[in-house]
Amino acid sequence: MDFFVEQLIREKRGGRYFFSMFGLTVAALILLTLGVFFGGILLPFAVVGVGYGWYWCTSMLITEYEYCVTNGDIDIDRIRGKRRRLRLVAVRGDKIESLARYTAECDLSRFDRVVKCTTGEAADLWYFTYHSKKNGHTVVVFQPNERVLTALIDGLSPLLRREVLKNYEIPEEEG
Repeated sequence: MDFFVEQLIREKRGGRYFFSMFGLTVAALILLTLGVFFGGILLPFAVVGVGYGWYWCTSMLITEYEYCVTNGDIDIDRIRGKRRRLRLVAVRGDKIESLARYTAECDLSRFDRVVKCTTGEAADLWYFTYHSKKNGHTVVVFQPNERVLTALIDGLSPLLRREVLKNYEIPEEEG
């Protein structure tokens, strides 16, 4: 029987999001104004086209990360606009070389590939490393909840599992 745990992380909406929304809205209004002056009989099509384009572009500003742990193997996807999914990481649990808490002092420059699957600066960030034939030595920074972290730890090699459980206290899941 498969053991499956998933977590969805939504990106916080900050200044960049609102600035982009404002810019897209202004651009849509300018296009609608041009459509009124130069559209003539095509005005209804211009209104529908600009409205759909505005909706499509603004919905693509929403970013989510999905962590899926199946029998100790982790898959991390980035979802844009609730319709475009990109697989960022897929690694077997026994191929993970290290798992630890992420702090500002961690040096990520020594890795060939750095994958950040977080929604900004969170308090309980973790990272794991593995070696990929395609991308070399890779580090993944993510923010798992207790269930995802426990499921991931269960899939680690026995030596690494003992080390992680000895060195780190697994956070309790909130509410």
